[in-house]
Formats: sequence, C-alpha cells, structure tokens
Amino acid sequence: FTAVDNLSFSVSKGEVFGLLGPNGAGKTTTIKMITGLLKPTSGRITVLGTDVAKEGMKVKEKLGWVSSEVILDDDLTAMRNLWIQAKLYGVKDWKARAEELLKYFGLYDFKDKKVKSFSSGMRKKLEIAMALLHSPEILLLDEPTVGLDVVSRKALWDVIRQVNRELGVT
Repeated sequence: FTAVDNLSFSVSKGEVFGLLGPNGAGKTTTIKMITGLLKPTSGRITVLGTDVAKEGMKVKEKLGWVSSEVILDDDLTAMRNLWIQAKLYGVKDWKARAEELLKYFGLYDFKDKKVKSFSSGMRKKLEIAMALLHSPEILLLDEPTVGLDVVSRKALWDVIRQVNRELGVT
C-alpha cells in the first residue's frame, strides 16, 4: 500500500499551512516522515535546510509536534506532564517556560490539577504547550481538531493563529 507518492511542497517561515485530504491520504504518514519517526522509501525531506534523514535530532530540536493520539497522562497534573516533556527534550529551565505557556493558554490556575479533569479544549491547549516547551520554530499539529465541538474547534484555530502571530511559530 502506497500512503504517500510523489509529494512535494514547501512552507515559508511564518506561514500557517494545512495539509488536507480524506482518511488514508497520507497526512499522518507525511507528518511522521517530517518528524523523522518514519523513513521515506525515496526522496528527501528538509526542515529549515536540514536533511531529516542525515540530521534527525537537529530537526527534532526545531519541531514541536502534537500527535493525533492523546499523549497526556490523565493521572498527572498539567505541570507534571510538562515536566516529562521537558525531560524528553532536555529543557533546563523548564518550570519558568512551562508557567509562561500555561499563563499564555489560560491554564495557569489549573497547573496543579490532574489532566483527567480537563475539558477537550484544555487538553488540546496543554498538548500544544507541551509541543512549544522547547521553543521550536515549527509546530506540527496532526488532526488538531479531532474530537472537538464546533466552538472548541474555532477557539483552537484562534489559538493557532495567535501562536503563529505572537510567538512567531510556523
């Protein structure tokens, strides 16, 4: 089964870019190849001039990624989830950055609450905060609005535009 075939695109710095298509079109596969989680069988992928196949770790430092699957631990607090992310990315001054992001997303008052008590919108914001914790230049969101109601979807698109505009994240 060929998931992605002869795909070519580029995204300019500061752009908000959407990869659209029906289920099974290869969107998630493409994102996994960009992040280095999946190796393409042919072709070349570069992120900010860096070849993903040759310098995958360097690319991962430049990317924040929100998976279509939930990556939060419901039994941990927002801060503890952020702490785990900080450990994975080697973020030294993680607490100050985490608190800054929680304030930015309106989640600071919930920082010590277990994630299982969060609404879908709050969970999505926390996932985005986790993806931004290491200050990436690019944020990849795989099916970011899945499971969200219409109001939450609109709010999420507003957050994405805000992150793009105010934080300069592509």
